[in-house]
Amino acid sequence: MENITPNQAIPDWQIRLNQTNEILKRCAELSRYNFKQLAILDRQVKETGRQMKETDRKFKELAENFTSQVGHLIEGLVEPEAHRVFKKAGFNIEGSLQQAKKKRNGKEMEADLILFGDECTIVVETKLNCTDKKIDHFLNQMEIYRDLFGDLPFTKSKVYAAIAAVRFEAQSDKYAQEHGLMVIRAKENKLFTLDKVKPEDLRLF
Repeated sequence: MENITPNQAIPDWQIRLNQTNEILKRCAELSRYNFKQLAILDRQVKETGRQMKETDRKFKELAENFTSQVGHLIEGLVEPEAHRVFKKAGFNIEGSLQQAKKKRNGKEMEADLILFGDECTIVVETKLNCTDKKIDHFLNQMEIYRDLFGDLPFTKSKVYAAIAAVRFEAQSDKYAQEHGLMVIRAKENKLFTLDKVKPEDLRLF
């Protein structure tokens, strides 16, 4: 092996320069690697986001379908019971319409159940859980009832409104009665029952 003489010795600055170049080379390699990993991670995050949006959309569709099916089930249960409880309370009920929809002049309303006879019509809103807010919405709908359903023969009679629910939250049943609505509630021994009605307390629409 050839010996390195002092004159041939590598200067310290050259050693430090070589070391610095090696460090910079390693840093560049790590940067390229990190950029690749970040790009992969970015694609994965975007794909995860897309999948989450799709899952959220499907969940909302399922929830809406479930709510709709439960609503139709409650309407189906209330309809025959409403005939019974209103006739028992002295109302002359001859027929009914379910899920009646009308749209006219920018106004729109869907009535879950309309009971009718010669003397009066009763519009029934059905709910799984009833709240004050839902009652307010129903009352607003009833304000346009005659505008939309006025062409029906039985609408010429007195028009009352009732709310039927499996559960009334935060004393919303009392709130409904205070606003002139009749209340139909679920009972353990019977499917549904009508709260005591005072004609003078009922609101005409």
